[in-house]
Amino acid sequence: MNARRADKSPAAIRKLKAGLRRELCKFPATQVDAFIRSVGAALGRAEIHSEFPSEAARRKRLKQVKAAGARYLARLEDPGAPFPWPVDMNLNRPVGAGGRLYELSTHEFWRARQAARNATHGFNRAIDRAMPTVWQRGRPAGDPAGLAVYLAQRFEQCFGKPPTSTRTGAFFRVYQLAYKNLTGDVLVDPQKLVRAAVRSLKQPTKLPKK
Repeated sequence: MNARRADKSPAAIRKLKAGLRRELCKFPATQVDAFIRSVGAALGRAEIHSEFPSEAARRKRLKQVKAAGARYLARLEDPGAPFPWPVDMNLNRPVGAGGRLYELSTHEFWRARQAARNATHGFNRAIDRAMPTVWQRGRPAGDPAGLAVYLAQRFEQCFGKPPTSTRTGAFFRVYQLAYKNLTGDVLVDPQKLVRAAVRSLKQPTKLPKK
């Protein structure tokens, strides 16, 4: 398989959209437009996902970033962390002779400290959402970045009914078109992936949060 890289050239995008509209011509145009937007979002997400050699490596990098955030939070929350000394400590210099006495604390410093804490906590929560607790170890799936499962979910949401896994069904061809745009390869027989994606709709799954 070639490196997973979505072809974003104008010609490729027009060709993909035309192919999707052709396969989905029996559905209302507004619903088709919504699904095509989902295809574009899925391909972009899969392209980003492909930058990581494996799910294990992706999780490792996220954990490293989260650990760095935790260390940063510890420094912010530690009473011994450095903070500005707002008092002129040169006691030999008279205050009225060019010396300056500052206020003991500044609101700017403490507001910035609290904002940094809140932002770091929020970032770590985002990492938790991007790193589900349960995941499958072992050989990577043939479906890059869960593309078939995501598109099956969006198909059902946009058109109000689940896709079929038959070779003559619209979803079968839709996945072939999306896969080719993403990888540059022609997936001659994606029925196994399509069937698994359709079966997944019967399980309690959630789409990733936008």
